[in-house]
Amino acid sequence: MAVHWARAMLQLQNEILVMVATGEPLADTMDTLCRGVEASLPGVVCSVLAVGMDGCLHPLAGPSLPRDYCDALDGLAPGADVGSCGSAVHLKRPVEVIDIATDPRWAAYAARPLSLGLRACWSTPIMARDGGVLGAFAFYFREPRRHTPQEAQVVQTCIHLSAIALERDRLATTQHRLAYRDMLTDLPNRAAFNRAAEAA
Repeated sequence: MAVHWARAMLQLQNEILVMVATGEPLADTMDTLCRGVEASLPGVVCSVLAVGMDGCLHPLAGPSLPRDYCDALDGLAPGADVGSCGSAVHLKRPVEVIDIATDPRWAAYAARPLSLGLRACWSTPIMARDGGVLGAFAFYFREPRRHTPQEAQVVQTCIHLSAIALERDRLATTQHRLAYRDMLTDLPNRAAFNRAAEAA
């Protein structure tokens, strides 16, 4: 059983690295990662949030979470009492909430996850090489509990893969901006004009 699980995780890791290398959309890459993890760890609900340039949280993937739940997280500012993910990003360290119903960090947000049968949440910040926080990787559980050693191994792999994917996406966005925006005015430059003219 352990060999089968390890093989599945290695296959998932390779799949994610190929998606990153070939420039697949970030949201698709993170969705594939979450689905692969959920298939390997039945009962776990996985999600990934990014920290945008505005410093706020933005959902990237949560295939087993309702759309309206993910939308409600969009634009939240991280803080010490903003659920598991907001707290993890704010503190730059993992935050494990064993019981969402009673943990003060979830006081303002607990109703919706509890209505979905989600009782615990463990979130780990996704760190950039420069020490900044790129996002948060979370496991939700359907009963109050702590994570297992096996789940800890999975999360370590996943935050590493997520960091690679997020940093590559940021680099591509920056390069595109430098290529098509004027650095002083932030207006479209001649290259952007020529590209638009060709498209027209």
